[in-house]
Amino acid sequence: MGSSINRGPGGKGANQAVAAARLGSTAVLIAAVGDDADGTYLVDAAAAQNVNTGHIRRETAGAAMITLDDAAENFIVVSPGANALLTPDEVRTALLKVGQEVCWG
Repeated sequence: MGSSINRGPGGKGANQAVAAARLGSTAVLIAAVGDDADGTYLVDAAAAQNVNTGHIRRETAGAAMITLDDAAENFIVVSPGANALLTPDEVRTALLKVGQEVCWG
């Protein structure tokens, strides 16, 4: 039996982008997120922290469930959905666009 459920935005890349934005850097998140309410929640949360979300693609939703026991040990179950669909070529293309946006507006 669980004792509580907490929901929060995150993910390694999103967390790093938010940290960079909070430190005053220009932060751009290149990602794929679900095309559902959770995906909207994640994009909105990043945008609220001044992260450029213009390079986030919406795809079939996935999910991750992280359980944490009383000893702070975790167990993660992932159905990747959108996360598994972002390709290296898409990231390269987005990086070129980001470079143009930063250098030439």
